[in-house]
Amino acid sequence: MTMKIGKHEIGMQHPVYFIADIAANHDGDLERAKL
Repeated sequence: MTMKIGKHEIGMQHPVYFIADIAANHDGDLERAKL
């Protein structure tokens, strides 16, 4: 099974693709996210 996010294909035959969101859990503060 594969799916597409924009131009990136996601699935077992494709490289890993990470999406990160720090705003929701760290109030958008990168230094706080590093703790």
